[in-house]
Amino acid sequence: MSQRQPNQDEALPTHGADLPEERWFRAVADYTNDWESWHGPDGRLIWVNPAVARLTGYTVDECLKMADYPLSLIDPADRERIAGILRKALGRTSAEHIEFRSVHRSGEIRWMNLSWQPMYAEHGN
Repeated sequence: MSQRQPNQDEALPTHGADLPEERWFRAVADYTNDWESWHGPDGRLIWVNPAVARLTGYTVDECLKMADYPLSLIDPADRERIAGILRKALGRTSAEHIEFRSVHRSGEIRWMNLSWQPMYAEHGN
């Protein structure tokens, strides 16, 4: 995967500078190597980055249409455990390094690692 580098007119801000424009946040989110998802307070998937296709074989659009995302991507042996963990995550908890098996579209089993952190708007929601 090739990543476009910013030209001189688009130089990234330095530490301590004003926050970058939304396009820089989008670039970080879209080009990270990890599978990243953003869920609403109700657990509904809001956004998933393109890395999901490389790691699971399912496109962003397919994931956004899944009623039980991400559970349908998880090995049945781990699905109930991960469903319980995701329910707890709705309580604004955070955790990291929860291992599980994902089933790639090809049928290949892949070990994954789940971490999450709640995000809040300025007013605390």
